[in-house]
Amino acid sequence: MTANAPTPTPRTGDRAPQDGPLRTPRRFGAVIALVGVAVALLSLFLPWLADADRTFSPMELSEIIEIKGIAPLLFFGLGGVTLWVVLSLMTRLGVFAILAAVASGIVLVAHVVLIVVLFVSLGQDEPLLSGLPMGTSVTYGVFIAALGLALAVGGSVWAVTVAEHRMPDRWHDVAERERHATETGDQQSISR
Repeated sequence: MTANAPTPTPRTGDRAPQDGPLRTPRRFGAVIALVGVAVALLSLFLPWLADADRTFSPMELSEIIEIKGIAPLLFFGLGGVTLWVVLSLMTRLGVFAILAAVASGIVLVAHVVLIVVLFVSLGQDEPLLSGLPMGTSVTYGVFIAALGLALAVGGSVWAVTVAEHRMPDRWHDVAERERHATETGDQQSISR
């Protein structure tokens, strides 16, 4: 190696490996998020409401009460969260973990709104949700779904903090060339 050889500079998206006994695996946050999504999906088969005669799962809720405005957000949002969490786990890219955290946060907020509306509607002569049977109570399924979504948010945020790269290498290389070109004034290196 010659004395004038340039030393390689680490890319901004790269991180040095963590040393020490407290080092956590890089995929641990994404695994927690995946467990949270699995718990939220499992809650779709648990009872969310119960009356004297029977229990109602989320699949049956849309048949008895008017939740057409929030149900698609919850179901499609849960599908989106699943997609982003799986991609985050497989690729270890921060962008997918960010998308998973944002999507699971939105679904969690919508779910909490649904829980509040359910509690406000119980025992009222004029419930906010039309079609809610009298004497209905909220059961444990809604809370298990909220716990799963909270795990998905927390795990995704953790996955963002330990992601190996924020963006794919190709995007990073283009951004690095543009930064280098603006620093040196060489506009031709951007077009490569």
